[in-house]
Amino acid sequence: MPKIKTPITELFFHHLDRIPHKEGSFETLRNSFRAVASFYGFEKISYSLFDDPRVYQPLLKAGLMAERQPIILKSAAGPDMIVRSSAPLSAIRSYRSHKMNDGPQPVKVFCEGEVFFSATRGDQPIVRRDEATLVMAGEEGAIAEAQIVQVLWKSLFDMGIPA
Repeated sequence: MPKIKTPITELFFHHLDRIPHKEGSFETLRNSFRAVASFYGFEKISYSLFDDPRVYQPLLKAGLMAERQPIILKSAAGPDMIVRSSAPLSAIRSYRSHKMNDGPQPVKVFCEGEVFFSATRGDQPIVRRDEATLVMAGEEGAIAEAQIVQVLWKSLFDMGIPA
């Protein structure tokens, strides 16, 4: 029997899907994360899937994004865009661009969303991940770290994952 070739677009994109039988687990985790983060005073922040690549040039030049090569979309008609490759970087960029450092500190935000990047190794040209991130800016030290660990631990515990 001859082998049927899979179209290249299917090979390129099929691994980016999240199928229904896995969606329920993700929704349970998201709900737990949101509730616990809100309880500890973290506020939800949302940001665009696309951004200005010039913002990330210093990180790229320093090699700090080597593991997650961002996807940069070149455009002849408009500005180039970078596809979100890291939720924490997007949150910090938002913190700086909206001058949140001028307000009360610490700023405690949580964000969740998809990130896309080009893997430096592996067989998938584009990697898609769901990230849930806690960012506490304007506060350093063990208390900030402990609070973030507490939110993560409590979210997992609420899902029934033992410590």
